[in-house]
Amino acid sequence: MILRKYTAIALVLFGMVSCLKLQTNGAFDSNGDYWGGYTFNEWLKSERNLNCHIFAQAVEMCGMKEAFDTIVPSTVIVPNDEAFNQLFSEMGITSIQEFEPVVLKEVLSYLVMSQRYLSADMQDGAVIAAQNIADKQLYLSKRSSSGNRHQLYVNNYVPSGVKNFAATTATVVMQDVAFKDHVAQIVSNVPYFKEYTLKTDSYKGEPNTDQVFEIKTEADTYLAKTRPESPFDLTMNCNTERIPLILYENKSSVDFYDDISVARVNFYVPKVDGIAANPFVLYDITDQAWELSERGTDVAKFYTTVLNQFTPTLSAENKVATFDFDEPGKWTSVDITDYILKHFSTPSPKPIAFTVAPANNFYSSVGILYLGFKKESKNDMTNNPSYIQILGRMNSRIILQNAKVLQCSESAVITQDYLLCTAPVVPDGLVYSPQNITYRIIQTPQGGVLTRNCLPLKEGDVFTQNEINEGAIKYYKTTAGSSDEFILRAGDYSGATLQEHIKMNVEIK
Repeated sequence: MILRKYTAIALVLFGMVSCLKLQTNGAFDSNGDYWGGYTFNEWLKSERNLNCHIFAQAVEMCGMKEAFDTIVPSTVIVPNDEAFNQLFSEMGITSIQEFEPVVLKEVLSYLVMSQRYLSADMQDGAVIAAQNIADKQLYLSKRSSSGNRHQLYVNNYVPSGVKNFAATTATVVMQDVAFKDHVAQIVSNVPYFKEYTLKTDSYKGEPNTDQVFEIKTEADTYLAKTRPESPFDLTMNCNTERIPLILYENKSSVDFYDDISVARVNFYVPKVDGIAANPFVLYDITDQAWELSERGTDVAKFYTTVLNQFTPTLSAENKVATFDFDEPGKWTSVDITDYILKHFSTPSPKPIAFTVAPANNFYSSVGILYLGFKKESKNDMTNNPSYIQILGRMNSRIILQNAKVLQCSESAVITQDYLLCTAPVVPDGLVYSPQNITYRIIQTPQGGVLTRNCLPLKEGDVFTQNEINEGAIKYYKTTAGSSDEFILRAGDYSGATLQEHIKMNVEIK
């Protein structure tokens, strides 16, 4: 009896140790027996769905709940809440409700592999090329390390010989969560299918135009933000971050607003202490600066209020652009065309104000950045920390070849058969290509949505002829109706545009 008792205790202890080893070598589902009695949908509905609540909302929104009850046992790549929030930030949205259900369904369909795959059954180094229910290719691979013998990746490794595969990648952070029907592999970012396209060319020259509008700096200062968590605090006394705040001149209108083609904010960096903490993010603090300066009536208040521990808002909602500063002694230009178009389309726009902050947390000992905080001479650009330059429309040399009625039932890929611009070789040094012929969305569809690689596009977004040629741009019908339309402005990488907008008609079959 005593021997049997101690044998049972030993078995329990052995099981506990084995479980701990399993957790250390890859975050397996520690409640395998528990979840084994549940279906995938039952798990999503539960409160214990491992921080995958947004994914559960998405399944309900797009009607995939029924699909998970009927499809063959599958592997589902499940982005957790952190993954979705990161995607929202990149897209400039705040919630899953901003997706159209039909678009969301395609995003989720890419994450469903048609068989069950467990890390425990895969050999180290194995790569599984799986066709998912969206009829796209997705790769699941296993790569062990000293800290994790069972680590899985999505799209990180592809078989040799596979070219031009551009889908986004993900690392599995909780693997082999097995249910009665499906198995979940939980990831910390959202992998989605991307067509292989070429990077948009950058234009190094200065466009020729007689419509140039400049907005210079009115007031500039900075915050000294203490970072007590800095490990350099005690040894180097370098735990202060400089946050620049720039208020621009009050310009209530731009005469050629309808013809704006390019807008850029320019920063002059005289020096950088240590290593520049690229990339940086440009944030709009116009509304806050408006209040700081007593609704624009007293610029001096901008300084005094800032000194009283003003904290600028830094969030996805007021993010304007992400960029890298050039080397010290040079001007850095950041494209803010979309922002300027929206800003001057509002009645009585306020004076613009920006702040700049590093995209990632850093310690000031490796990234103190000084802008040219000298406001004595506004007309001398080397003594001005920043100015905004707005260029009017120039007539582009590109030629509109196709702008045909798009035929659509539920969705349609916009190919070059429907929309095509080309350009001849010209003697002025411009070299045109599909990746530098651009289309800016002036008006979105009323009864549908445009997407790029399954992610929705909004007014002001830009896509290229190369993306059209490769099938990355798609139209989805979202409401009942027999027709729809959207409006584009075609242009090129120099900022020049076609004189007339392109009206794209959609015929719903």
